[in-house]
Amino acid sequence: MMRTIEVILAIAVLIGGILSVTLYANYQPVEANYAPLLQNLGYSAVQTLQRSQVLQLAAFDPANQFYVSELQDALNNLFPANVVYRLIVYNVTNLTQYGVNSVNYDPVLNISDYTGNKPVFTYSSSFVISPVNFSYFQKTNSAQVTVFILNTSDAAYSTRFYAIANSLKQLFTSRPYFKQVVTINNTDQFHNLMFSGSFTCSGGPGCHPASATYYVKNSVVINTFSPFTSGDVPISNGDASTYINQYFDQGGYAYYAYRLGQQVSEYNITWVSLNYDFQQVSNMETTVFNSNVCGSYPSFETVGYCNVFAYNALCPNNNEAEYYFVEGLAGNPNPYPSCKTIQTSTSAQTTSLTPLAVSYENYYGVYPGAVQSTSEAYAQISDLIHVLDITYPVEGYYTDSIWKSPAPTGGYFILFGLSGFDARLVLLTLLVFYHPLLLPLSSFTSSNFVRLVVLQLGEV
Repeated sequence: MMRTIEVILAIAVLIGGILSVTLYANYQPVEANYAPLLQNLGYSAVQTLQRSQVLQLAAFDPANQFYVSELQDALNNLFPANVVYRLIVYNVTNLTQYGVNSVNYDPVLNISDYTGNKPVFTYSSSFVISPVNFSYFQKTNSAQVTVFILNTSDAAYSTRFYAIANSLKQLFTSRPYFKQVVTINNTDQFHNLMFSGSFTCSGGPGCHPASATYYVKNSVVINTFSPFTSGDVPISNGDASTYINQYFDQGGYAYYAYRLGQQVSEYNITWVSLNYDFQQVSNMETTVFNSNVCGSYPSFETVGYCNVFAYNALCPNNNEAEYYFVEGLAGNPNPYPSCKTIQTSTSAQTTSLTPLAVSYENYYGVYPGAVQSTSEAYAQISDLIHVLDITYPVEGYYTDSIWKSPAPTGGYFILFGLSGFDARLVLLTLLVFYHPLLLPLSSFTSSNFVRLVVLQLGEV
């Protein structure tokens, strides 16, 4: 009899152990099981509430029971029975105490369907809303930077360049992210800007007002001539002659790239290369381009470009000039007869945005392609200081990164090593770098125009 009882007890203990292990293995902590699900559910709920405007109406008029009831009904319908919520709305205002400005958050609305003593909220999000039919983007605290977009008609030989410049201009002016966005319409304006520090616009596209003087100090210059080509940079008619005749022994048009790099540093410019810029110079009106200095110069005269070699330096390829630009930007002595290059990867790869870029992507509402392709990623630029990456490097090669000159005067170089052109990625890169404020609280929070909403979700 005792043995029978012992056997029964042993079997019970064994079965209990197996069940305990099974339950432990199958029932993970709430956070592990439900956090991703609740995150998706919360994101979907926020979109629905804002799209129907019930959230904005209740948040900005919490004393109106009709609006509050509508919001609570909407919340009850959005979440399943096993999901509890708490939504808190804060009024955001400026507060000045003893001459110091700060931001004050006052709760004005608190809605929840949870009545337990110890709620476990595994998902929480916060976001800022404005009233219905109000756009706070019109109050953007613009970065005090002028963005110049190259659209030099006398150096373009393809309508694709105009399309790139126009898409950038349209996107960059969709909201006042920057102080002003100016189109450079011809190579003389480009020469004056880079080598004299300013140019005067006397009418034409990009001139606002019709006649104005623009200064390059602390600005951004975007070269739109580099995608889809072997790498172009505009050159004025005068410079096309000068750098072949006067500076041939110092590298010719490669020396022109070096001088541009020097000017970028001197004026603390952020130079944006959409691909590799300095393999060709282009000007449709010059008469100095010929096969003696340009190598495989085209037989038809409507296309005016010249392959850039480091002339008289016995450099074998036309990609040394990119490093001439880097040497000038870095403040190094004239690199002639250096034949250094920026090493590139030829393998086709894909990359994506870094977490830093994703956070700014959501902040500004600027969403480039989630996956970018690259067959021209580039190696470390040893003469410059690496600042940050916008897209992930691929196998140690950079794809969209910001570099800084070590020279005391400054200067930055943003080089894209991607296969295609994405205007939104160009904008996002500069927004990450300059991060203008979307919410200048001092200008309108005192007028009751901002609410901070915190949504918490939990599983019971």
